[in-house]
Amino acid sequence: MHDHSFAYLIKHMQSRTDATTRDVAATYDTLPMISQPWRHSHPDHIAALASLFGQTPARPDSCRLLEIGCGTGGNLIPMAVGLPGSDFVGVDLSAVQVRAARSMAAALALDNIDFQDRDLTTLGDEIGEFDYIVAHGVFSWVPAAVQDRIFALCRRHLRRDGIAYISHNTLPGWRQRQVAREAMLFHVRHIDDPRARIHAGLDFLRTLEKENMDARCGYRQVLKQEIGLLEQQPDFYIAHDMFEIHNTPLYFRDFAARADGHGLQYLSEANLGATVLDNYPRETARLAAASGDVIEAEQYLDFVSNRTFRQTLLCHRERDIDRYLTADRIAGFHIAGKLRLDPAADAVRFVGENGRDVVADSPLIAAALGYLTEIWPRTVPFGTLLRTAAARVGAAPAEHDGIQLQNTLLLARTRNLIELSLCPPELGDGSARRPLASRLAALQERLGFVVTNLRHDVAALGDGPALRLLPLLDGRRDRQELLAAMGDAADPAAALSAALKELAEHALLAA
Repeated sequence: MHDHSFAYLIKHMQSRTDATTRDVAATYDTLPMISQPWRHSHPDHIAALASLFGQTPARPDSCRLLEIGCGTGGNLIPMAVGLPGSDFVGVDLSAVQVRAARSMAAALALDNIDFQDRDLTTLGDEIGEFDYIVAHGVFSWVPAAVQDRIFALCRRHLRRDGIAYISHNTLPGWRQRQVAREAMLFHVRHIDDPRARIHAGLDFLRTLEKENMDARCGYRQVLKQEIGLLEQQPDFYIAHDMFEIHNTPLYFRDFAARADGHGLQYLSEANLGATVLDNYPRETARLAAASGDVIEAEQYLDFVSNRTFRQTLLCHRERDIDRYLTADRIAGFHIAGKLRLDPAADAVRFVGENGRDVVADSPLIAAALGYLTEIWPRTVPFGTLLRTAAARVGAAPAEHDGIQLQNTLLLARTRNLIELSLCPPELGDGSARRPLASRLAALQERLGFVVTNLRHDVAALGDGPALRLLPLLDGRRDRQELLAAMGDAADPAAALSAALKELAEHALLAA
């Protein structure tokens, strides 16, 4: 991929009156945080989860969403492109970032998005109400007073059925990361240059790991794990995650209590599988269930998983939440699943990328899961999936077939094996005579930015024919005209088909 020439910055929303804020702003100017889409913050993902819990969220294709700390729009702009009937507002302290976001939005001719250079503490009633409020990579990196302001803003500006998404660092998992952070901060306290601080800090951790005096090697293992994690990250990540002035992880029970103090309640994690007791060891699940309280149960799960990070969904405290997930709700969704059949299993077993699996208890269930595997990353409505599976086994679907399929899909969803959607993108499969790529992705590739696909994910395309082809797919060129982009391929037609298939698999082609 190209070097990232666009200053994508996120994680910043503090008062201009705070002197430390100016210092933080300077670090983002020196080492910009390259932003990207966060799938779990997308309104379609949030709405689907809220619906599973019996909520009635606004439809993602006709909603209003606010992002706090929007940076240059790396998360918000793809939403606006994919949901033209919805309105989006991004707020960020940095005028430089906001100008960059406006420039990208103008290049895409977006009229449903507004970027504002605003201090979070100055937002008032003029900002209006929202169906969704997103704060990703902000909460843990601001002072407590600003954290309370985020909660208060969500309470005041969320509509009755509104949902807030707030990501935050958590204890106990971040406790061992704090050891590394504080050691590095101590060692580089006299170094001003941000990149020099990063390199000196990492070198110090390596020295501590090599020469530690812990005979039991527990400390060494902690340092080794942290070094391994940091060595995989770019400088801008290390600078802002480990060297920022503020980085305050909380126990989940404390986060939830503070939210409650502002009239908000815990709905779920955006990562549904992380909240399901059946996904945890038996004794921990028993202790969590025996607590009789959802917040205490979640805290137990954090202890057993040593969780470092949460993506928490909140709603108004007055809302009733049905935490008993019923399979009949599956009927209202579109379904997608990246699965593979396990040929070595005794049963008909489908496995996901996370290593979890689900067993097909009947030929119809096997046909349904097999169909999802074939059409990935495209989605299918539940009713169509049921009829297609029944046709494949040569029988009309009976009532019990629908119930069995709903139960299997709910189990698969709680294991993060499938995705549920209310307003899915219409994806191409690469067979169109005049292929059309995502216009955002095509523009991003031409400019050398991180490429976002139509599923609101980063598209991990390597250098090759597919990447070169992407900017050419404007829907006007037919396949014959596109052959020239295949370069010196021995079989240009086959190379073109392979490139289009790769783009389709990465959800970069529109229907």
